[in-house]
Parts: sequence; C-alpha cells; structure tokens
Amino acid sequence: MKVGGWRAGIAVALVTLGVGLLDGVGGFTGSEWWVYDRLLRWQPGADPASPLVLVTITPADLQGRERVTDQELSDLLAKLVAERVAVVGVDVIRDVPVGGGLAAQKNLVQLVTRQANAPQGSLILTCFLPGETQAGVLPPPGLGDEAQVVGFADVLPDRDRVVRRSLLAQSPEADPARKSCQSRFSLGFLTALTYLAQQGYELTTTPAQELQINQAVIAPLSSDAGPYRGLDTAGYQVFLRFQPPQTLAPVVTMTQVLQGSTPFPLRHRLVLVGYAQGAAKQVITPLGALDSVEFHAQSTGQMLRVVLGGEPLLWWWPRWGQGLWLLGWSGVGALVGWRLRRRLDFELVLAPGGLFLVAGVASGLGGWVPLVAPGVAWLGTGLLVWWWLPRPLAVLRLRLTRALSPAMTLDPKGRYAVQTCLGQDGLGWVYEATDQHVGKTVVVRVLKLTPSPQRREELRQTFVAQVERYVALDNLHLIQILDFGLTKPGFPFYVREYLPGNSLRQRLRQQAQMAPLQAVVLVRQICKGLEPAHQQGWVHQDLKPEHIFLIPTGAKPPLGELVKIQDFGVTQWIQDSTADPTITASTTSLPYTAPELFLGATPQPSADVYSLGILLYRMISGVYPWPLTEAATYSQWLHAHQHQPPTPLSHPSTLAPILNRCLAKDPHQRYPSASDLDTALQNWQEYAAG
Repeated sequence: MKVGGWRAGIAVALVTLGVGLLDGVGGFTGSEWWVYDRLLRWQPGADPASPLVLVTITPADLQGRERVTDQELSDLLAKLVAERVAVVGVDVIRDVPVGGGLAAQKNLVQLVTRQANAPQGSLILTCFLPGETQAGVLPPPGLGDEAQVVGFADVLPDRDRVVRRSLLAQSPEADPARKSCQSRFSLGFLTALTYLAQQGYELTTTPAQELQINQAVIAPLSSDAGPYRGLDTAGYQVFLRFQPPQTLAPVVTMTQVLQGSTPFPLRHRLVLVGYAQGAAKQVITPLGALDSVEFHAQSTGQMLRVVLGGEPLLWWWPRWGQGLWLLGWSGVGALVGWRLRRRLDFELVLAPGGLFLVAGVASGLGGWVPLVAPGVAWLGTGLLVWWWLPRPLAVLRLRLTRALSPAMTLDPKGRYAVQTCLGQDGLGWVYEATDQHVGKTVVVRVLKLTPSPQRREELRQTFVAQVERYVALDNLHLIQILDFGLTKPGFPFYVREYLPGNSLRQRLRQQAQMAPLQAVVLVRQICKGLEPAHQQGWVHQDLKPEHIFLIPTGAKPPLGELVKIQDFGVTQWIQDSTADPTITASTTSLPYTAPELFLGATPQPSADVYSLGILLYRMISGVYPWPLTEAATYSQWLHAHQHQPPTPLSHPSTLAPILNRCLAKDPHQRYPSASDLDTALQNWQEYAAG
C-alpha cells in the first residue's frame, strides 16, 4: 500500500483509539451481551454422568393450590432422605407456615436440623438477602446455624434483566439486631459444597483470597471482566457457563418421588427441589426463561464440573489483549477498504466471517472474545480508508467478458470499425478492425480498464505518456503502434500494425520443441527488442509466448522468422493505474514470473531475463523447468520459482550454464539485462557453429 500508506496508518490509529475509548466506557457492553448470549448456545452439553437430579413441584402435584404445604414438603424431604440421597437443596421459601400451622413447620425445621450433622442426606433451605429497597426473606425460625443449612436464592440481573452471573458468596449482615438472611453462600453453591465435602473436597482460600476446592481455583470477576465495564463486584461473583436444561440433569416430579416410581435410583445423588411448569418464579437467562430451580441447578452443575471434571470457568482476554485484538481488526479493515477502492473482493465476506468464526470457536472452548467492538473497528477503518485514501486511476474489470459486435466503432470519432474479435485474455480484447480513414486493416488492443470517477482525463494522460514512451523506443522487434486513445465507454485502446504470422504460443502448440539454434535465434531477437527499454530501466514484466509474435521472412531456418514483442509496459502501467501489484497475475503469466515479483519487489531488467530463461528452456525441451503445467495453482508456482531448482537441461549441455544463470533465484546472480544475455547467447551461437 504505497499510495496513502500514512493515511491508512492514521485511520487505523484514530479508529482504534475511538472505538477503544467507547468500549472503555461500556458503549458496546449491551451489544456484546447480545452476541455472547447467542454464542453461548455453541458450548458443549453437560457430562451425562453428573450426580445432579431435579425434583420439580408441578401444578399437577399441587392439585390447584399455589404452594406446597409444610407437611408435603417434609414428606418429600423425608422420602429423599430415606432414598439415601447425598444432599438436597430446596428452592422453596418457608418464612411463614404454609398449610399446616406451626406444628408442620416445626417438623420441617427438626428434619433439617437433624440431617445437618448426618454423613449424608443434608437438607438446605432458602432465603433472600436484604437489599436497598427490600427487607429480604428469612428462612423458617429455629434452624440454629443458618450458614450450614440455608443458602440465599438471589440472582444478579444485568441492566437488560438477563442473568449471566452467579453470586456464590456474600458477607452476612453485620448488625445482629436486624433480622435478615445470614447465609454466606448461595443455594446452588452451598448445595455443591456440601456434596463435594462428602466426597472429601473441602473449601479453602488461596494466598490471594480466591476460593479453592481441591485443585480448582475459582477466581472472582473483576470490574472489567469479559464484556463488562465498571461492574459492581460486591460479593463473590463468577460467570455462569449455562448448559441446555435438557442435558443438565434428569428431572422427576414430587409425586414420582413420594410414590417411589422414579425411573432411576436416587441413592447418592445431589437433588434440587423447586417449583416448575408455571408454578415457579422464572429467571431470564441467555438460554431464555428458566424456572428458579433450573437456574440454581446451573450454578450447582458448574461447580461440580469445575471441581470433579476439571472444566475451567469462562475465560476472557485481559484489556491489553482486547486492545491488540481491536488494533488487529482495525488493520484488517484498512486492508479491505484499500482493496475495495479497486473492486469488490472476497475479503468483504472473509473478514467478518473470520471474526465470527474466532468468536464462535472461543465460545465453544468456554471463552469470550470481543466481536462487536472489533467489528465496528473493522468496518469503521475500512470505510474511512475507502473514503479518505486517494482513488486509483482505474479499475481492471477482470470478469468483464462481453466483446464488441462487428461493425461497431471503437473510438469516439468512429475511425476504427470492428470486423472480428481475435481473442481475449485477462487484460482485454484483441480485434481485427478497419481504419476507415485509409481503408487499411489494423489490430486493436482494448484493455478492460475503466477510469475511476472524475479521473478519466488523468487516466488518458498517463496512457498517452506510456504509449509515447513506447513509441520513442523505435525498435524493429517492437510492435508498431499507429494510434491510441479511449473507447466510447472509456476503455484504453491502442492500434497496431496488422502483421501476418502467429504467436509463439500457437507455434509451441504445433511444435512442442525447437532446435536449440532456432530457439536461441528467436530469444536473441527478443533480447534486441528489450535492449533500448532495459537501458532506461524499463521492464516488460509479462514476457510469455502470447506476447511474442513470429512473422515469416522467407529466409532459411533458423532465420526464417522475425520476432515482434507485444504489450510492452502494459502490465506495469495497469499495476500503477490500479495501485495493485497482484491484479494482472494470470495462469499464463505465472510460469514466467520472476520470484521477486511474487513478493511485490520493484521490477528490474533481471526479471525479464528470468522470463527469457524459462522461454528458452521451454522452446528447447518442450516443458517447464519444473514438473508443472499451466493448470498448477498460484501457490505451486510460487514454491517452484522461489525454492525449487530447475530440472537440468540434458541437451545441449553447453546451454546449461546460461540457463542456470538466467534462472537464478537471486536477481543479482542473473544477467543484468537483455543485452548481457544476448552477448552470452551470441558467444554460444559462435561456439556451436564451430
């Protein structure tokens, strides 16, 4: 990106800084939440071997009542204890007696207290923490050490009312005179802790005051964790890696448990009890609305997977990593915007597709990668570069294939009438036409190059300068140009003499191999045509059989043909006009392209010498210096030119040193110009003549 490179750099810096500042104040938090919620569904399902089971209290279980009675709840918990479950978390509020007076509530409290010190069958009830605008909800009285048998059921909705975090722990109320929920841990976390303690895994803290169970360290969220900016981190919060409810845990109903008709044994299972199917309070999550007990099961299940299965908590990049990610996508946007100034390109789909792919894969691996902020940086930088950087003079319409119809005139003055289309390539068309001023047959080359808006005259001027420079060479072996200009639609064209004969490509199709002397004579003529241009540092850059025209002279072989070089300087001019060094690459040019040109190096005469070496090799041997054909891919030709040595030419062996020097990978090891190669071939020719 030579033209406007500094502007592109400024665009990248400005957009990265602006988007970074907006991201820093939370400008993209809501959008990142929205994307995160949808990518969360890509995460793998829970381990089917999890001990977690849900016991739901459905409307059918309640038989028209709104809440389960204390007696029914006591019977359910007693039945679960009898089934020898490991631990039961109860997501049912019992701050006041329900359905049976104080006696039934007292029986419930006694059952919970009795099981508190049992080796299994622990029962954990629920409360709600007091808030700024609410008093909280107490557990039933008389439980004794509430911290051991009560977990709070509070959730942490974000400002869009979606719950993405779990509050694992909090500091109990400091005022003992004020009655409030004194639980230290959440219902889901305390239930998991109780189960893990029965398995021999105790809760500890690290020197950094982070919670640790066995080898699993549970780090709390920071204020800028993941997509959050300025998060209130009160308590001990973690991200929840939600799992689809249908794969999280099997579900049975209260009636099935009481009747002993569960489809699987409950022994040693971790059980969560709560309302469901319309009887429950719901929590809005990235997966949609979940019953309260299903939400707490997400927290419990995550802790079991982290400790027992080694699953990491949700990870994210630090702010500096997110900044580099932002800068990188801003740079990609600059590249796409620069390319878009010339033509629509695959990067328009590839770039955002790659961003979505990385974010999706990260989500599948249990992480969060910014998507919205880098997407905005990519788009913003791309549009700024597209608008601010200077437009190229023209655009090469590679996919434009419609040729002119016979009898149509090419130029605005109507001088050249098309007779027939002789052919086309990636750069344009070749027509046989009639010069209606003199009634002479000519050949017209029309390039598929259209000027950018408001730059038509500038393109015409550069085209005129290019052609005038070519005409000034005045060499026998260069096609004579008679006229030039722009067609009515604005395509550049030039008119050349009509000559009998065929291209070298047609000759090689008819005669795959030539006698070495004949091939040397033809290449020497090409060298003589290149000499005046090489003396000025001007390079053809696209020497190939299609651009070499052979005219019969009537003399005896090997002097029976005169060489004419076509399209001199066209490739370089198109690249300069489009500011794109790769736009003129074609399958027929790749076999003859010097290695350094693949890397965007400035063309030197030694690049033409390399092409001449391949032409000479092919004319003598009938094949390329490597085991490839024109059907080979770009990457195959790139590898061959840059890394593979040419296959040695067996006959004549005396030409091998000349070819080896022409085909040197390092341009400084080749003949400096066509004149030096011509001298070497002349010496070989004299040696061969004896």
